[in-house]
Amino acid sequence: MPLPNEIVVMGTKNGISKGITDRKYTELIEHYGVIQVRNNGDRFELDTQEVLGWFDNHLSDRKFETIAQLNEELEQLKGVFLSIVNENEKTREQIFLADEKPHLRELPEDIFFAKLKKPAKIQRNCHVSYQNKYYSVPYQFLLQGKKNVQLEVTNKKISIYYNDNLIAEHPNMNKAYERSYSTRLEHMPSDEEEQLLEWNKEFFLKKADKAGKNTRRVIESLMGTKPIRQQTYRVCDMILRLGTDHTYSKLEEACAKIRYVNNGSVYMTIKGELEKSKRGGK
Repeated sequence: MPLPNEIVVMGTKNGISKGITDRKYTELIEHYGVIQVRNNGDRFELDTQEVLGWFDNHLSDRKFETIAQLNEELEQLKGVFLSIVNENEKTREQIFLADEKPHLRELPEDIFFAKLKKPAKIQRNCHVSYQNKYYSVPYQFLLQGKKNVQLEVTNKKISIYYNDNLIAEHPNMNKAYERSYSTRLEHMPSDEEEQLLEWNKEFFLKKADKAGKNTRRVIESLMGTKPIRQQTYRVCDMILRLGTDHTYSKLEEACAKIRYVNNGSVYMTIKGELEKSKRGGK
């Protein structure tokens, strides 16, 4: 779709109130690189109403069972609308091609994505979660008990703020798989510093020891599947919680059957073994 050089905005309904442009409206204008033109006249709004009214008149008595049927009818009506001849014996399509299209530009490659702001909490592995993907923050905030942060999300990046101060920034992994991690090494604690945090290597190994040597072997192996150990802590926690749900002895039996530890599937494998054992015991 081509892009105009100017965008006409009118009144508070289109993002302007008391001479101030709404933030999201400003972001859209900057993204597409258009010039904002304030028009206080009624001609633009009247033209819009005429177009909407024409389509409404042709659809008001129609019923559609699916969106696909509605879109098909709209496409046909668009062809009819563009073929309407004006007083100069030109169709709307001819006017567009001759007078308007030469002045249009190509759209940017990136789709416009209005900034989204939402609260988040720093998890015990020094990451925050957005759309089931994880972004690191400096461990010092977690160490100081500062867990509540705010995310500012655009199509390209995730910005993390504490008390309006930017503390971390990452590319937005909107096209990555779920449970993907974006981790900055400088955000992670050293082994000594990690001992001061609730989640650390020794915490999980001691908890695994309650179940047995095979559970410890799985947890220890799991920690080695990622270059950054903290990226495995959520899965470690999920596995060890299975011991609470099914007893530690059952967890140990399930872990004894694990020969190859893979970060992406070991939890589901152990869970499957426990559920199968539970069904077999009935």
